[in-house]
Amino acid sequence: MPLPYRTFARSHVRAETLRAVLKSVGCALDVTKMLGVGERPGQRDILLIAQSVKDMMRDDGSYGRELEVNLYRAALTEVMDKGYRVWWKDHPRQEDSIFDDLTVYFGDRLKRLHFVDQLPIELALSALRFERCVGLTSSSLFYLPKLFGTKAYTFADKLLPLVSARRAEYLVIPDVLCRVKSLHELPAVEAVS
Repeated sequence: MPLPYRTFARSHVRAETLRAVLKSVGCALDVTKMLGVGERPGQRDILLIAQSVKDMMRDDGSYGRELEVNLYRAALTEVMDKGYRVWWKDHPRQEDSIFDDLTVYFGDRLKRLHFVDQLPIELALSALRFERCVGLTSSSLFYLPKLFGTKAYTFADKLLPLVSARRAEYLVIPDVLCRVKSLHELPAVEAVS
């Protein structure tokens, strides 16, 4: 668990128990229909778990939408250059998604999961079964591998120089970098086929 979050009270639920609950709920709901997904992800597909970096940025006001777009654009370019199709999942509390800004560069190679905010990501992933995911510092990078065997990758190394040292995220980034594989370690599609 990331360092700043270790002080919060938490409950432990075994992965097997959570998977069984998610499977039961998933059977009752047509999750793929709720997400607007007509196809299931394959080996060429990867889930990008987005999060707003706006609140993490330096206190000097150096944040700009262009900076956030460029951060994600660089990561998406690296992933797509390795042969993957990317499915974008907005953060539930993200007010101003940059998805549309990114489609200018990537067109239909970037797909969006139309997520109902109240629908937990775990339920969606239990139905869709992405083999790989990528993100910045999302807690999903820690528990999706344990819950579903999803291989997780991060590009938080690109975020570290942009974050204010007074923000909690500044402490999370080194923890993420130590425990989650770097995006540079993501194999090309040919290597996983």
